[in-house]
Amino acid sequence: MRRNLGDIEKALLLQAKEYLQELDTTVDDLDADVLKLTEPGETDDSLLRISRNAHSIKGSAGSFGFDLISTICHSLEDRVSGIRADGESLGLQIDGLLRYLDLIRSAARAYAREDKAGLDSVKLALGVNPRPPNEAVGTPTPTTISVKRHRVLLVEKMGPVMRMASNVLNQVDPSNMEIAVAGNGYEAFGRLLREPFDCVVMSNTTDLVTGTELIKLLADCRHPNTSTPFVLLTSDHRLKAPEGERQTHVIMKGADLKQQLSDTCERILGTGSPLSNFSRGDTVKQVISSNMLVIEKSASLQDLS
Repeated sequence: MRRNLGDIEKALLLQAKEYLQELDTTVDDLDADVLKLTEPGETDDSLLRISRNAHSIKGSAGSFGFDLISTICHSLEDRVSGIRADGESLGLQIDGLLRYLDLIRSAARAYAREDKAGLDSVKLALGVNPRPPNEAVGTPTPTTISVKRHRVLLVEKMGPVMRMASNVLNQVDPSNMEIAVAGNGYEAFGRLLREPFDCVVMSNTTDLVTGTELIKLLADCRHPNTSTPFVLLTSDHRLKAPEGERQTHVIMKGADLKQQLSDTCERILGTGSPLSNFSRGDTVKQVISSNMLVIEKSASLQDLS
């Protein structure tokens, strides 16, 4: 017997409700794996289980329309990839991983109650709820001062370049750096449409969508990264930054790649010596050693904290 549309919708709503109820048990299992990270011989297996379970939660949440849970799981996967890539002390990472699990629980409760304010609170804690454009920015009082975490999207497959870039970024600001990872340009495009970032670092020859193609695609879409600077790594001396208002840095791969990337990211994120104030539409070219660093800046970097 053919089921009518109303029956299908009811069945999907029931499945979504059951999914949210069962999520607590799944997250409890993740909790256990996180706490096993410091046990001898358990680290690699625990990281693998955390990554697989987060990926599974992300996919199911997306199919039910719980996009915020998917975003949290994506960030959780990023953190696990960062542990593998940069070799930071696991003890320092455990609190961060547990924080993501608490956010998943909070988001699930908010979805179950249809609590928009609760969802907004989770977005704010996650850093994906940008300040409204008309909100006044005054001098912060001692009770409102907070440290801004830098969110950087690293578009690169796991490999030497990815590990190098991850290490460099974590050294730029060890306490306040959050690195998100996309394996190709298409995946990066999807994340940039949904999540705000302070900077994008990628090899220009990424799979599916190259760096220059990604910049052009973003120019025709609405998203929270209209002014986010790009850093393109390339071995092609002919590559030039795409025309437009986006601040784009082109760095040649070479012996001083790590130093150039570090210096560039420090200037972008404000952790090193600041860039000069350029007027709208300015284009500046600066030569470093034998390589060219191209900076195109015409709009202030949006405060997405």
